[in-house]
Amino acid sequence: MEPLLGFRLMTKWAGPMAGVLERLQPALADRYTIEREIGSGGMAVVYLADDLKHHRQVAVKVLRPDLVATLGAERFLREIEIAAKLTHPGILTLIDSGTADGLLYYVMPFVEGESLRERLNRDKLLPLEDALQITSEVAEALNVAHSQEVVHRDIKPENILLQAGHAVVADFGIAHAVTTAGGTQLTETGIAVGTAAYMSPEQASAEKELDARSDVYSLGCVLYEMLAGETPYTGPSAQAILARKALDPVPPLRHVRETVPLGVEQAVTKALSKVPADRFATARQFVEALAKPGVEERRLKVSRGVSVTAGALLALAIALGLWQGLGGGGDSAATLDANLVAVMPFRTVGADPSLEYLREGMMELLAAKFTGEGGPRAADPSTVMAAWSRVASANDADLSEERAAGVARTIGAGQFLLGSVVGSPSHLVLSATVTYAGTGSPGATQATVEGPEDSLPVMVDRLTGQLLAGVAGVRDVHGASLTTSSLDALKGYLDGQAAFRGGQYQAAARYFSQAIGADSGFTLAAFGLVRTPGWGVTVTDIERVREIAWDGRSRLNLRDRALLEAYLGPRGPETEARADVLRAQERAVSALPDQADAWLMLGDTYFHFGFILGFPDAPERAARAFERALVLDPTYVPPLWHLTQLATRDGDTTEIRRLWQSYVQLDSTSILSDQLRFMSAVALTDEEMRAVALDRLAGTFRSASVATYFAQMYGGAEYLDTLTAIMQSRARTQDERTLASWSGYAVAMNRGRPRKALGLEPQDPEHYLDDVLYWNRPLEDIELVLQLEDSTARAPLPPTAAQQRGQLVTACRVARWRLAHGETSGVESLLQRLEAGLTMGDSVVPRGASPVCTSLVRAMLAVRQGRTNALALTERVDSILISFPKRIDYGPSVFAMSLFNLLVAGQFEELGQPERALAAVRRVAEGPRWLSTKLYDEGRLAALTGDREGAIRAYTHYLELRSDPEPEVLPEVVAVRAELARLLGELE
Repeated sequence: MEPLLGFRLMTKWAGPMAGVLERLQPALADRYTIEREIGSGGMAVVYLADDLKHHRQVAVKVLRPDLVATLGAERFLREIEIAAKLTHPGILTLIDSGTADGLLYYVMPFVEGESLRERLNRDKLLPLEDALQITSEVAEALNVAHSQEVVHRDIKPENILLQAGHAVVADFGIAHAVTTAGGTQLTETGIAVGTAAYMSPEQASAEKELDARSDVYSLGCVLYEMLAGETPYTGPSAQAILARKALDPVPPLRHVRETVPLGVEQAVTKALSKVPADRFATARQFVEALAKPGVEERRLKVSRGVSVTAGALLALAIALGLWQGLGGGGDSAATLDANLVAVMPFRTVGADPSLEYLREGMMELLAAKFTGEGGPRAADPSTVMAAWSRVASANDADLSEERAAGVARTIGAGQFLLGSVVGSPSHLVLSATVTYAGTGSPGATQATVEGPEDSLPVMVDRLTGQLLAGVAGVRDVHGASLTTSSLDALKGYLDGQAAFRGGQYQAAARYFSQAIGADSGFTLAAFGLVRTPGWGVTVTDIERVREIAWDGRSRLNLRDRALLEAYLGPRGPETEARADVLRAQERAVSALPDQADAWLMLGDTYFHFGFILGFPDAPERAARAFERALVLDPTYVPPLWHLTQLATRDGDTTEIRRLWQSYVQLDSTSILSDQLRFMSAVALTDEEMRAVALDRLAGTFRSASVATYFAQMYGGAEYLDTLTAIMQSRARTQDERTLASWSGYAVAMNRGRPRKALGLEPQDPEHYLDDVLYWNRPLEDIELVLQLEDSTARAPLPPTAAQQRGQLVTACRVARWRLAHGETSGVESLLQRLEAGLTMGDSVVPRGASPVCTSLVRAMLAVRQGRTNALALTERVDSILISFPKRIDYGPSVFAMSLFNLLVAGQFEELGQPERALAAVRRVAEGPRWLSTKLYDEGRLAALTGDREGAIRAYTHYLELRSDPEPEVLPEVVAVRAELARLLGELE
């Protein structure tokens, strides 16, 4: 597969472009080395080139000389400046443009992959899931452009690139620039701007004022083609196609491909309405409609032996499964998903007590086997267990077949599985029956296997094979591997799953570790262990555990593999940006709408990283995902914990009490419950509850540590001194004493007590410079530190990769410091060293790290020198930060993201862009590091841009932290109090 820039143009020119390459090469020789032509079309030819300054491959697109004569170069370049400002991972950025020897050109990144056109040429029809994913990602890019009043005007498969499994849209604003610059003379060239098969009727009629609805029409044509194999209107010429668009109704999509859900067909038909007012107003509305069932959806009737994919049932799963999970719906078989199986807890009465773990354990094991690949798929065990618990009493260990069928119907499952375990470890018998849950359904399918307990994985395989063969009416059906043959490993995994769902994360980590100890290649256990550090658990050798999970992914079923990719990202440990992880999670909830784990992962990303990724409504997005997870499993502790935390942040006392009461019924003893009790007590101003919480927090170092974090972030600043003292008194190990010092230092700095902080922080030049730069730390010994750092940065290249990385880190830090203080002397040489580091390989430059820091220094230098490209360079850094690279500045990204966003905000403010400065400040990672600085800058910029409510929130939080500052900080605090009073007065 040949790498592509933007899109491949499918036709070759004869006369108009003759001799262009010979003119272009010498004209651009000082900036680009032209290698070869990689595409051509009606308006331009594309060349692959090397960017000599930035050491990267790019593509240079050159417009036809006769077209340039019609357009006028200056106006064209002026028009595309608007599109060049678009920054989004799904938009191919315009990075350069100009004229060379009379030739008009523009430059874009060189993208490896293929265009959607090439994939359609190869595959003709795309799977529904792939088509909807591509449509969603293109729509996301369009939403960004439309919000800035940029209409693409030429959405088609050639302009949609498929890069690492994701859609990227090329040539934003080019069609508009050509149209605007060409004016009425354009038609005389014989060049049509846009493509007839995808062009909206209003664009075809030469209307100049197009809006988002025109692009929605084109995107509808693209989706139609992905699903039907051809565009909705075809013909022998462009004129014939446009005539059919004006006269003929939209051909029904399901007449061509009957497996397309009715809701998808209806959404596409509306997107292709001839009158713009009848279409969706935005691309986002189009995508949302694609996920809904049709308004006249026929009842789904699936006969035995017919497999229905999760993607094709997406709309039904959302409309029926979740609604019925809340208790809606009736018992009609027509409303049930005949391919969904509710695996009930197994009976263990009469079995050896040591086999009790199989009561719920068999639910997990069979769920891993019933994957929907060639037959039925299992409902999420936690969803089934929650529905079961609502029906069964404490003493009602097992349900009758009739009541079990009712449980299945409440979650929309058309089938249910009842089973039993009898015998002893030396000889046990597994029996199971799959029965249809609706009335008048076919008979049941039964299976029995027996053997010693240590052959349990093999027995589960055999049992599943018999059941699937009976249900599907086929032979030799085999389920997906459980990825272990070790009984001890299997027991550890099942115990770990139960502990994790119950919020016992330390215990879960122990169980998962035991499972991996019994079988070092147990993929499912490794995946479980990988998730526990996000809940405050320390896992040694976590990189090795990630590799075990990722390397064994091919052995997982589709559900577990989708969840693994949603957690680690589409390329696992090599995934470079958190934005890619978010996309994988959005795909997972679309493909697995009945999996509580998928919704938890999505909610976690929005909760922890949503602001950093540029979503101002991140808390609301997180809450929706957590609520969906709880609908599926009301006993699932992790989403309930986060929802309670969100309620304390919002100060919703009614919701706090309700959620806390639900939470404490499930978890009243863990460290996390202690922390949540403290947060809830502070928000509720419940002194009795607060006293209990502080007493419990005093019991362990870790409880006090995390509570100190929350007290800074979400309220309770008046207790920070008490919590800090608890941490220091409970620290026993050197690691705990170090963490207590750092935490105390952060508290003192955020509270406006820098002199006190100096006695608490371990000495570290990196933190010294950064904290002086953006945390108002006293300038003690700054010259000495700068001399040492500068000397290290400019020394000869050290011998080892680790030393070279360290030197580049120092070079970037010193350059940032000097530029932030208005110094440019000597920065050029530091920048040259950083740019040279880009060529030193992955052992020195972790992918996604050095380019970010180097780009930031380059942009800061341009601002200080007053260069004309300063804004463009700053926007480039801004777009990288929005994607949230996993590594920045050669290290963990969260701290670096905070500082870099603050620096970029300063850049935008200097460049007269306060709104963009505010957006960058609001992307600063939520955490104590530089928190007071973030709040101060956010309040100031919000007031400057007219966001009074945002300014009041930020200033109020700032003053809560700095209630008792040291004298040198007091003037700033007094000024904020006065500004807050003014804002409150204006609101009144």
